[in-house]
Amino acid sequence: MVCWCSVVFHISDDRVSGEGEQSSAFEQRNALRWLGMQVAFVLPLSMPLLLPVTRYSIGLFYPAMMILLGAHYLPFVFLYGMRVFAALAVFLLGGGLYLAVSGLIDSA
Repeated sequence: MVCWCSVVFHISDDRVSGEGEQSSAFEQRNALRWLGMQVAFVLPLSMPLLLPVTRYSIGLFYPAMMILLGAHYLPFVFLYGMRVFAALAVFLLGGGLYLAVSGLIDSA
């Protein structure tokens, strides 16, 4: 997973930065240029947090994963300047919390 995220980051970075001299100058002034690489590693590196949750109750795996994915989407709001990621993050965080607290998921 970590290797795949690294590959995807570098491919997308090459596509974005390959747009000429003006793009390169913009990248040097952009204060968020390293945020993309950090965001690429947040989800895979935080997945070990799922282990104690699933040891407590296997039914909490998907709600916990939804919460991690929602937290992973939050930096995209600022990185790409798209508020749709905020809506997705709220939906995933709220949905994960609702499923975990409501008891709709069977716990083993």
